[in-house]
Amino acid sequence: MTIQNMGHILRHHLELRGPKGGIFAFGLSSARYVEYSITLDWLISERPLQKDLILELGCGHSIMPSFWKKMGLSVVVLDVDLQALKHQAKVGNRIESGNLYACLARGENLPFKDNSFRFCIAISTIEHFPGDGDVQAVQEMARVLKPGGLIILSVPFSRNSKETDDYLHLIPWVWRRIPRNTFLLFRKFNVDRTGGFFERAYNFENLGRFVSSPSLTFEDYKIFGDNRIYRLIHEKLIPMGAVTFIEFLLTKKCMKFSSSEVPRGGIIVKLRKICKHSIA
Repeated sequence: MTIQNMGHILRHHLELRGPKGGIFAFGLSSARYVEYSITLDWLISERPLQKDLILELGCGHSIMPSFWKKMGLSVVVLDVDLQALKHQAKVGNRIESGNLYACLARGENLPFKDNSFRFCIAISTIEHFPGDGDVQAVQEMARVLKPGGLIILSVPFSRNSKETDDYLHLIPWVWRRIPRNTFLLFRKFNVDRTGGFFERAYNFENLGRFVSSPSLTFEDYKIFGDNRIYRLIHEKLIPMGAVTFIEFLLTKKCMKFSSSEVPRGGIIVKLRKICKHSIA
């Protein structure tokens, strides 16, 4: 992660959101700055071509599909939320370069042919698939990925693996007292949580459920975590991904990388599809 990448992401956020983006983060949290910055580094290192297709699995209202489009790349956004796909299409139409296609489907059953994409990206997505849905989604991404292509995915990561269906998970108690208003705020500011919310946190043991696929090789990973100041602000006062300048500053001051499991944080993983020959 670099400050330069964070600056590019913040600038794109402000271009998309206009004056409101200077105040409201619209879900662009500190964790997203970290994940998006690393994804940008890994993707650029592969020297993507305009003809290369990127699949953004569980795109929600993320700013990154339009970022890839602005780079001149072709992006397929996939989600089960029709409103999120309409948002992505609307934003994508404002950018002349590249291509963006929207697809309403589930990640566990991708409606694409084998070997269709050079890159599959799933940022904070597969942890929301209950049961074996996360494993199925990674298997599906591996199937539609071209030989030699990359999967980049991130999930919550901590010492204690756990699951929750509380859609107010990690919301400060002050906000939890008015859950209906909180839900309306989620929709207003493009925070992708619904009444059917599910989230799983991973550790090294259950992460191996899907990174050990026989068609994939594990290339790299980065673990990141927060500190007491971050937890004080987001657990007691202000929800994550709410205020732009707070999230940007917290990323610089409070998000740290680690080589081992952290009390609470995330992990971003790079997987490559095995092939005998290089990509043509």
